[in-house]
Amino acid sequence: MNTQKKRIIGLDVARAVAIIGMTADHFGPASWAPWVMGWPSILFAFLSGISMALMTSRGLATGVPMSRIRRRIAIRGLILLVIGILLASAGPDMIIVLATLGASFLLCTTLVSLSGPTLVALGTAGMFVLPQLSYWLRQNVFPMTGDELAVVPRLDHLTSVEGAGVALRALLLDGMYPTLTWLPVIVLGMGVMTVGVDGMKRIVWLSVGAGAAVASSIFSWIMVARFDITPMMMQFMGLPLRDLADATETSVFGAWRMYSASMGTTSSAGELLLNGAHSGSTPDLLLNTGISLVLVAVCLYAGDLLGQWTFPLAALGSCAFTVYVGQALVSAAINHWLPDVHDEPGLSLLPLVFYLGISLAFCMIWKRFFRRGPLEQAMHVASTWERRRSERPEAEATQPAQAEKTSV
Repeated sequence: MNTQKKRIIGLDVARAVAIIGMTADHFGPASWAPWVMGWPSILFAFLSGISMALMTSRGLATGVPMSRIRRRIAIRGLILLVIGILLASAGPDMIIVLATLGASFLLCTTLVSLSGPTLVALGTAGMFVLPQLSYWLRQNVFPMTGDELAVVPRLDHLTSVEGAGVALRALLLDGMYPTLTWLPVIVLGMGVMTVGVDGMKRIVWLSVGAGAAVASSIFSWIMVARFDITPMMMQFMGLPLRDLADATETSVFGAWRMYSASMGTTSSAGELLLNGAHSGSTPDLLLNTGISLVLVAVCLYAGDLLGQWTFPLAALGSCAFTVYVGQALVSAAINHWLPDVHDEPGLSLLPLVFYLGISLAFCMIWKRFFRRGPLEQAMHVASTWERRRSERPEAEATQPAQAEKTSV
């Protein structure tokens, strides 16, 4: 029981790391961007896969039928999809990933009964196959026709048939977070958790993650040097990498991370060979999923070694969904009612300190009294209502029998 508790603490710490990274990417100083681009959102998705695997294993351990487990995951997926659309429509200074997670949950209902090795194999194969398939589909079957970049589904898309088509295509194929290229990350998270993350397995996953991240980086640099591939943003700037670094007063690494980034999908065949952040290429997925494996393993060790000393981070991570939604709503409110106040990345640390400070204080107080975060509890109640309804007749049936026994 103690090991199980520590393992959960470690996963909460990992969720906190993902939230901190995403907040720093959205609202931290622009100079931090090279260090927080790409991996926090991938880590968030990877942990979503781990959560699905935990739901499945715990449900089966308590005798819940697989059909009911699938319904629970589907309900959560629908909630995430709806909230993602609503948040994106509110206009925050962050691109909302929840709709993609919701669509992935719905698709993964068909996979939750598979074994851990099978899920790992599917997730790994998907990272090598689906980015190329996505590029082929975008070039030959569903070419982009609109002028929007980094699209995520919004309510205004749903006011016309054409707009609904744009939203669906963005959700699945060519938006900022296309499900087709994000799904393997979530499936791999399911597989890793199903196989196990204890003992030597944890060391293996940490080593695999580090190896994948290093291999992706080396491969990308070789492709740049060997084939002289230039990402679209660098082509637009028209400057060599060293000159870009000097112009932006950053390192070569920082300039590379900034100007090799994409808007959810690759724009040329050459970019399929690079690990630019948010490009959805195979090297991008390998780099950031590898980082996710390393971070999850390290956070699990932290949970084992430090236990309750990790409470501030664990509290933040256990309320990650609430924090994410809350930050998006606050950002949207600032944009709507205080348009002269800027909370997007700039030079100041103030937006980052504001968002993280308030979030951390709220979560620490909340966790002193409640097991789950507010929205996490609402999600739990919504997805388990069927169990409570089925248990109620059984409880009512036992009451007359108990009364009769007492009278005798």
